[in-house]
Amino acid sequence: MCSSDLGLVQDDYPVRMEGSDGKPIVRWVRGDLESARWRIADVTPPTLGTVLRDYARMGFLHVVAGAADQILFAIALCLLGTGVGAALTQASLVVMGQTLALGLAAFGLVTLRPGIVAPLIALSVAYLAAENLFSARLKGGRLGLVFAFGLVHGLGFALVLNRFGLPESNRTAAALAFNLGVVGAEAGVIALTLRALDRKST
Repeated sequence: MCSSDLGLVQDDYPVRMEGSDGKPIVRWVRGDLESARWRIADVTPPTLGTVLRDYARMGFLHVVAGAADQILFAIALCLLGTGVGAALTQASLVVMGQTLALGLAAFGLVTLRPGIVAPLIALSVAYLAAENLFSARLKGGRLGLVFAFGLVHGLGFALVLNRFGLPESNRTAAALAFNLGVVGAEAGVIALTLRALDRKST
């Protein structure tokens, strides 16, 4: 019987084990499927390809399946009314800030409590939405704030990543893959938003 039959788990979740060499091992179980059977004696660290695939998928699904605040934030980047260039400029700054903060936080160099990060993320969405209503062009001050908001969102993603854990042998690759998955999802939201706006204007 799989966990979803009982209505307990729908998302992917990690199973943490310790290999024969004493190093921690993380294996992913799909929430909607019965897990594969493992012999503990045969457990080995996941390959680099497996790490890249699983963590990129996790980052992508985190945004598209349950992070409404991230989706609204990406949409808000497109609604200033100054065209595709403005949206791409802002998105690039967000990715820079997000990548920096996620990397620092994922490796424990920066820490911030969830009770602080979550309200700041909500504030970033509300601020962009309000400015979109009252500003007609992209200003330098907004660019600085967008980068700062990217830092905040990166800390939020790091909290998610830390809950799942990083494989000891491929920590950097896992963090980068997770971030790429997040960026891919955000890029998809932005592309769809810009396309919708273009169709509306024509």
